[in-house]
Amino acid sequence: MPGPQRPSRPILLCLSLTLVTLLGVPTAHANLSPTEKWPTGPGACIDTPLRLVFPTPVHLGATGKILVTHASDHTVADSFDLAAGNFTDTIGGKTLRIDPILIDGATVLIHLHRHTLRYGETYAVAIDPTVFLDAQNQPFSSLSDKNAWTFSVRCAPAAPLVKRLVAADGTGDFCTVQGAIDDIPLPNPTPTLVFVKAGTYDGLVRIPQTLDHLTLLGQDRKKTILTALDSEKLNPSVSARSVVCAQGNDLLLQNLTLRNRTPWKGTQSETLYLNAERCILRDDDFSSFQDTLCLNGRVYVANCSIEGDVDFIWGFGSVFLDRCEVHALHGGYFVQARNAPTRPGYIFSRCKLTCADETKKCWLGRIDPVAFPASQVAYLHCLMGPGIPPEGWLLDAPKGQPKTTPVLPGPQLQFEEYRTLDLDGKPLDISHRLPGSKQLTDAEAASLSDPAQVLAGPDQWNPLATPPPSN
Repeated sequence: MPGPQRPSRPILLCLSLTLVTLLGVPTAHANLSPTEKWPTGPGACIDTPLRLVFPTPVHLGATGKILVTHASDHTVADSFDLAAGNFTDTIGGKTLRIDPILIDGATVLIHLHRHTLRYGETYAVAIDPTVFLDAQNQPFSSLSDKNAWTFSVRCAPAAPLVKRLVAADGTGDFCTVQGAIDDIPLPNPTPTLVFVKAGTYDGLVRIPQTLDHLTLLGQDRKKTILTALDSEKLNPSVSARSVVCAQGNDLLLQNLTLRNRTPWKGTQSETLYLNAERCILRDDDFSSFQDTLCLNGRVYVANCSIEGDVDFIWGFGSVFLDRCEVHALHGGYFVQARNAPTRPGYIFSRCKLTCADETKKCWLGRIDPVAFPASQVAYLHCLMGPGIPPEGWLLDAPKGQPKTTPVLPGPQLQFEEYRTLDLDGKPLDISHRLPGSKQLTDAEAASLSDPAQVLAGPDQWNPLATPPPSN
């Protein structure tokens, strides 16, 4: 008598699918197998991110883990749990909230925590099916096997590096700008070059106080992009909410684009917070929607493009902006200078100020003259487009008082212009400027036109004498 027959495989598969449907467990989507994984094999940078490319756009799920283990024994090296959220990392000695998983269509970039990887070691990556989903919220399972994706970090350099090459494609000494900065011994008494090849580098950058004499030189101003998502909501405090925070003296940033990805009306979100002496920003582009540049100390800014809104150039420093283009994306104020009475404020020489077409009103500068009575902003030989009110300047009511409170400029306030022109190069009508602002004489303008004089300080620094970097 024949025994009971087992169900055929199609019946078992049907039963399995029925059970999955009843339990509400999503099935893996065959088309969500990645077409590219990077890095693989030997030779990865010590700071390499992980990159995946899928055949279709994906988005981040709500649950699941990304696990990086040591390939030899599968002990955990790093992990991200989507259900936990609120990812943090220690960067430049400070714990910050981060956005480690960046999705651009079908491409995914995963930034591991700082100092996760070690030279000469091999790692395995496993990703739960629910981490990345397609447009129909279908998961994938091709990377859930702990042996599905492995890579090895290159061996340590035979000798300390003299200069450091950063390349997003892994062909340099480092894949990230922060990785190169972390490699520089502290304190740093001698000039040090970090050359950044063209590419987009997503991630916060922190330059500590003890890292002096640093040059960050991009290969191509428009194609070497340092960007991140950071804001007052993510990391409260002015020094924490910027893409780049630099506190080392004698810094040079050249041939770079810095961009904060915080959306419009996403609160304060600088691209650069700078608090140091004798710093130069040359041939750079800076972009954000609020508080783009916060500059403190002494800073020379030459041939740069700066765009933003609200007070998108501000700080306590002495700053000379030379032949820069400054663009207001929305209504607001070009500058808020909080300099002390003992030092110069913000001087714009031969700059061009423009506003977006929809911008109705962007003031040349504003200040609370009670809190900052010696605020100085001077525009020398500058071109100014439509959108700037005829009054030019604005005085804020003291903190805690109604905005309608009448405010008069004090004797130390220095809101100044010299030979202002329209965009066609013709003299601009300045007859309706705010009472208390000033049109400079030739002699007064001459004393403010030399950056070596404005920024000299006690050490007689001359930014024009700083030689150009060489890679």
